[in-house]
Amino acid sequence: MIKYLSWLMLAAVLVVTGCGVPQEEHDAAVTQLQTERANLEEMLNGKISDLESVVKSEKAKGKSMRLQLDSTERKLRESQKKAISAAKDAAKVKAQVTSLEREVSRAESTANRVKDQLSSVQEQAKTVEDDRNELQRRLDMLMNNMSGLSNSGALPDPIESDVMDAGAEALVLSGDNTDLEFLPVHEKARVLLERMKAK
Repeated sequence: MIKYLSWLMLAAVLVVTGCGVPQEEHDAAVTQLQTERANLEEMLNGKISDLESVVKSEKAKGKSMRLQLDSTERKLRESQKKAISAAKDAAKVKAQVTSLEREVSRAESTANRVKDQLSSVQEQAKTVEDDRNELQRRLDMLMNNMSGLSNSGALPDPIESDVMDAGAEALVLSGDNTDLEFLPVHEKARVLLERMKAK
């Protein structure tokens, strides 16, 4: 643009000079052209400065957007890593839950077996309690018979004697009294009574 103006001014000068224009008019024309040229250059320089400012601003915006893009990409990568880590943690938790469910199932099975065993033990305890009550009844009968014999001095009734013998035999065989197995019935009863009193 500036070259074009220079050639235009040179052509105007040649035209003016070739036409026999007075020097004053020629100088005035040259001065006007130079002034217009200076104004045009000033205007163009202003536009150039404005454009340079715009370019710098756009470059700054581009740089800022690039930084934001880099930051977004970095955050995206971090988010992906966290998502992968969270998925792994979730898989571990799921495996732990499955393991705990199996343990709970085994514990429930064990609890059911223990309940069954407890029920069996309770039944056995009831049976033992019934046996003990029966032995206690026989012992009481034996003690009553022995007391009656010691007070009356009479011979025992055969039926009561059989009951007494059966009670004594049951007591001998039921506990730590196996050492009395070969003693006579009345001697067994006497030793048993002494042992029970000692307890």
